[in-house]
Amino acid sequence: MSLYPLKSSTRMFPWAALTLLLSAYIMLGLFLAKLPIAWLSWTLAIAGIFLVTIVFTLPQLKFERQFSRWLRSDTGAFVLLVVMAALLSVVLLWFHIFLKLFAMLAAETIVRLELRHSSFSVITSFWLLLVTALAGVSLGWFVSSFI
Repeated sequence: MSLYPLKSSTRMFPWAALTLLLSAYIMLGLFLAKLPIAWLSWTLAIAGIFLVTIVFTLPQLKFERQFSRWLRSDTGAFVLLVVMAALLSVVLLWFHIFLKLFAMLAAETIVRLELRHSSFSVITSFWLLLVTALAGVSLGWFVSSFI
């Protein structure tokens, strides 16, 4: 009998985190189904899902370099400050929409951390995140449209 638990050779699958991500994207699907301009909303949402999934699964992207280039000059820092202030005012104006976005980003972060901890590959993580997100949005649309 050992004091330390033996490490299992099998990976733990993050069911709880993926369920949380699925429910966040179902919320998005329900929200998108009620919007008047359906094709534009869905196109932007699916493009956003691909973008967020790529950003969360590719750790090679170095955002620090992009921001540090802007902050090297006074003009760049001023422009960055003005843009960030404008974005903050948009976020505060449409807070009810951005709460859904923040919930999805938080759920996606949790799933990505769980997948990394379970030592899933980058490609497997990408496909799990993408399929879960698209399934959640589709399920939300189905529930809103047919039920």
